[in-house]
Amino acid sequence: MRATVTIVSLAAMAVALSATVTVAVLGHHPDGPAPSPHEDYLQAARQVVLDLTTVSAATVDEDVERISSAATGSFAAEFGSRAEDFAAVVREAAVDATGSVTEAGVETANDDTATVLVAATSTVTNASGAVAEPRTWRMRLGLVREDDRIAVASVEFVP
Repeated sequence: MRATVTIVSLAAMAVALSATVTVAVLGHHPDGPAPSPHEDYLQAARQVVLDLTTVSAATVDEDVERISSAATGSFAAEFGSRAEDFAAVVREAAVDATGSVTEAGVETANDDTATVLVAATSTVTNASGAVAEPRTWRMRLGLVREDDRIAVASVEFVP
């Protein structure tokens, strides 16, 4: 009888301890797992890729402005020198593309810079006959923290 009481008491203590640990862990991260330490870089990279893969002849001026405003360094210089040509091609080809990010991951990062790999898809319709054609993209973005923003300094398409 005494052994049964001891076993029941130990089992009750184990359940109580398990419940306490579970509540403490869940209370520590109420919204799920802890965010990535570089979530700001991931979010910036996702947005830039969405901006690059979502363009339309109807909104191309705003699309170019959105991309330009997120750019810095060599990417800003390169895109800026080709922005008018880019807009002209989008208009002439009657492009309507909608992008989405499939996955993104930090390759390297520190407090001031990061390299982020992004996989994306877009559906493209244009005057050349594409009708909601899926396109896949893989990009490596170089990001730089500038004051209160994260800007894209380089974009490389990767196989």
